[in-house]
Amino acid sequence: MKVSVLGAGGGIGQPLSLLLKLNESVDELSLYDIYGGYGVASDLSHIDRRCKVQGYEKEEEMEECLENSDIVIICAGIGRSSSDISRDELFNKNCLIIRKLVNKIIEFSENSIVLVISNPVNSLVPIVCEMFKKRGIDKRNKIYGITTLDLIRSEVFLREILNGKGIYEYDNAIQESIRVIGGHSKESIVPIILNREIKSKLSAIEYERFVKRVQNGGDEVVEAKNGRGSATLSMAFAGHRFVCCLLARLSGTSGDGAGESAYVGLAQPVPGLLHVEYFSMPLEINARGECVGVDSGLLRTLDATERRLVETAVSRVRQNVAQGQNYVSGTHL
Repeated sequence: MKVSVLGAGGGIGQPLSLLLKLNESVDELSLYDIYGGYGVASDLSHIDRRCKVQGYEKEEEMEECLENSDIVIICAGIGRSSSDISRDELFNKNCLIIRKLVNKIIEFSENSIVLVISNPVNSLVPIVCEMFKKRGIDKRNKIYGITTLDLIRSEVFLREILNGKGIYEYDNAIQESIRVIGGHSKESIVPIILNREIKSKLSAIEYERFVKRVQNGGDEVVEAKNGRGSATLSMAFAGHRFVCCLLARLSGTSGDGAGESAYVGLAQPVPGLLHVEYFSMPLEINARGECVGVDSGLLRTLDATERRLVETAVSRVRQNVAQGQNYVSGTHL
């Protein structure tokens, strides 16, 4: 398998590239970044693994970087080095970068699976899909916004609450007991505790704090780094976890992890999600890496509190999707 990382020299790109270099399913790793593509590739090439690594920094090298890629990961752009950076600031700066990269993907690797890590995911994924659509390519089923970090945080934070109360018997069941749906920012993130027995161990206040911590997990890291970065290491880990699941599907095995979700274009209306074209849901992915369905059944199991959270998430996602679609339909492209 060939994986290309666009933005490989950044805070997410470097640790993600390291994890991919160590992944035995990756045969070839192409690393592009206008600042550091050569250096990261040189560094990783000294690690004794059979994976071939090549770095790129120049625009004219992008054809070689992207051609024959099975998976292309976009993690280029700016991150949140401060909680004062607004979502709109991220959007205005990163959509310009994403636009250039996606045009190259369409030109040189239109059949690849595209994973979007750059933020804001809720708006950038619709931009990527609409750009392909403008070229006559419906690629919604092979473009994934990576929301895995929200799932990982939910697993970790729930375990911390239970362990803090002296409850350890559910540790091995937590991963199977949580799904995260919605989007990938603030109130658009909705963690769902499927195991009602586990959920009953949390008081109403504990549950509310759990949800808020998951929704604001990024701020927690930004504040802890005190202006010197954002959630780069955990995001790289989360991105690699999703790639592992995807590679497993491509090879015909079940894959690691449980309840993996991603932010995708919905091929058809989902009961309970009215008038929303994109949403993060647990996925069914076939051996070609295509999303062939989402697990909408969990929406029927929600209690009143969870339904209210989903309603808020739908409202936020609609606004974010419209922002991305308006960018493409306007004079920007």
